[in-house]
Amino acid sequence: PNLEPKEATGFDFSYENYFADEGYFSAAVFYKDLNEWIFDGNYEVDMTGIADPATGEIPANSTATGSGKINGGGGDLWGYELSVALPFNLFSDSLEGFGMLASHTSVEQDVEMPDGQEFELPGLSDSIQSFTLYYERHGFMARTSMRKRSDFKGDIYGTGFSTDQVNIEGETIWDAQVGYDFSESGIAGLEGLEMTFQVQNITEEPFVSLQGDNALQVRDYQDYGRTYLLGFKYEL
Repeated sequence: PNLEPKEATGFDFSYENYFADEGYFSAAVFYKDLNEWIFDGNYEVDMTGIADPATGEIPANSTATGSGKINGGGGDLWGYELSVALPFNLFSDSLEGFGMLASHTSVEQDVEMPDGQEFELPGLSDSIQSFTLYYERHGFMARTSMRKRSDFKGDIYGTGFSTDQVNIEGETIWDAQVGYDFSESGIAGLEGLEMTFQVQNITEEPFVSLQGDNALQVRDYQDYGRTYLLGFKYEL
């Protein structure tokens, strides 16, 4: 109950160029100063007015040491992001409906624990890329997407909610979706119907955490397989 919330002072600067009705390019840089981060540690407890269990007497001043979550440490986080939306009809009218979305994010960090040791923020990859290729025209929709991230740290919780960090391997996830909006079909009674079919994690990418930084020391291996989703939406 005595913990302060995590604090960060951030600065962001971005540039956006909308070169077409459906096309844009953007570049952004960011910086964050992190304070009052939360770690496992020891803290002092005021025991004034509480009897010493060994003597039964109440000392004038008494303190004890507790262990748990404490505020402290902190550091800097900075990076940049590039993104683009590119409709292919800019190159040829025959490519109307085709397009691409892509982005790249790079992050650096310099964070320390209260005792001065280096610390990596959990869940934060140094590099993240995404890519989507799509076609949308005459009610038909199709797209395939990729999301790639580099290795990162993850927190695991032990006894008393103490946390330990483990290395989590990066992953590349591919998804795909097709659909059709019957509002453009000209079929009476089906104008409000839309149908979609999705396949998630096409390559069956697993989630892998390591015991240490050795790829052979696998701590946790979870294979979720592919996910298939069939959806219908109807609006009156």
